Parts: sequence; C-alpha cells; structure tokens
Amino acid sequence: ATPTNTPVPPTATPTNTPTLPPAMIGDMVWHDLNGNGQRSDGEPPLQGVTVTLYSMVARDVNMVTGAATVTNTVVATAVTALDGRYAFTAVTPGAYRLAFMGSAALVPTACNQGADDTIDSDACQIGLTTVSESPAFTLTAHQQQQQWDAGFAQPVTVQSHVYIDQNRNNQPDAGEPPLPNVTVILLDSPASVRLRAQTTPKANAVFMHGVGPERARAVTNANGDYTFTQLAPGTYQLMIVPPAGFTMLSSDLLLLSPLAPGETVGAQAGLVALQPTNLQEEPEPTYRLYVPFIWLE
Repeated sequence: ATPTNTPVPPTATPTNTPTLPPAMIGDMVWHDLNGNGQRSDGEPPLQGVTVTLYSMVARDVNMVTGAATVTNTVVATAVTALDGRYAFTAVTPGAYRLAFMGSAALVPTACNQGADDTIDSDACQIGLTTVSESPAFTLTAHQQQQQWDAGFAQPVTVQSHVYIDQNRNNQPDAGEPPLPNVTVILLDSPASVRLRAQTTPKANAVFMHGVGPERARAVTNANGDYTFTQLAPGTYQLMIVPPAGFTMLSSDLLLLSPLAPGETVGAQAGLVALQPTNLQEEPEPTYRLYVPFIWLE
C-alpha cells in the first residue's frame, strides 16, 4: 500500500498583546528659594505637601447659552514624598484639576513664568491663600500626565499708611493725621504700558503702567493702616481710591518693584483735601467809574 502523508498543521505563533499602562497624573513640588516661579538648580523638593485631585463634572447646563455649572468632586489625595514627587495612578479618563496646599510659612509662587513649561509652576495661587490650583485638563485612557509641578516660596507682606497731606508736599510729616476707611486695591502688575494722554496724534505722548488684574482689597483702619499678607514674590500695583472730598497730588497707581521672598514693604500714600469751588456770581459793585468824553470843536 502506498503510504499516505498526512499534513501537519503549522504551529500557531503566539501574538504578544502589549499591556498598556493605566492612566496616571503626577510630578513634583519644590521650594522656590528665589521666588522667580521657575525651578532652578539647587532648589530643594518639598516633602509632605498635600495634593488633591478633583474631578470636574458639568451639571445644570443652560439650554440658552450652553454654559454649564461645574462641580469639583474630590477623587483622591496624595502627599509628596522625600523627593517632592506625588502620583495618582489608575485614574479613570475624564476632566480633572489639581490643588496644592501650602502653609503659613510657604505660599504658592508665581505661576506660568517663562517660556519653558518643564520648569515653571503650573498651579496658580487662589486669592491670597496658601492654596494653588492647576487649570482644568483632560486625561485620556492610558495617558501619563507627569508634568504638573507646583512651587512654593516665602510670602511677601505689603503694609503701610494713608494720611492727610496737609502741607501738600507729597510726604508724611509730623502731626499729619491718618485717613481711615480708604479703599486700597492690590493689583497684579501687567507687563505692558498704556497711553495716558496725547495732545496731538504722534506727539506729546505720556505713557504709564497699565492696570493689572485685581488680587485683593483692604480698607484702612482708624490709624490709616492697611496690610496685605500671604503674597507670592513678584511685582504688584496699589490703587488708592480717594474718598469723597479728597484726591491725590500724584498718580493713584503705585508700582511696587519686584518683591523678594520674605520681604515686607510699605507704600505710604498722602491724600489732600479738595479745595472748595465758589460757584456764586460776583456781587454787584457799589461804585461806578466815569470817564468824561473829550471832544474838539
């Protein structure tokens, strides 16, 4: 009999299906010693900083405008390790925000400074608190977002005095009384300037610093004093709002030069009383002056 060759089926080659890592969020927190908002050589990590991950859920959508009320829900918390690093692992895809908790000794440094996004602080200070928050971001499946840094620095304090400049010399003198209940507005300093006045096109232009976004307000006490605390190092503006009956001889916008970590500065402001304006007509004179006519015949 002729032997029959039974074909042997080929051995199946096993297929290696790569296992994708779960999505994660993280990076590090550091001590911004020079207060410039960028991580520099020699600046140490911060251990023990609490980081909170919030899930941002849109609720109550306005059917007319399409705007939605966003609710922040705590997903998890982490504490930075000895090297300043933190991580949230196996995170479900979605929209999130991070919050970093400082302390009385350290406040959030300036955020988004410079062009290098790998060394700046991605979390901005909330008001004049010790908390900073990242912007909202979206995490996709298996994505590794390990770029969320936060810096903290020693706080800056601005405290000073508003007074009545009785002799109008634009400086405080002995005996000049304080001015209470004056509103003082703290502003971030803009990088640009704005045109203040120009008499004719392309001529006699006067420029001044632009007005930055408002950070906080204070009202002078009975002694004319005010204080802003827990400020990040940087440059600020102070706007004095004169009460009724007063004005400032100079600009009502005071520029505070870059303030270093731990610095306390003052910016005194003198206000002068407005001079009363006499709007009444001059009284009718009680005499007459006659000039005789002289003529020639």
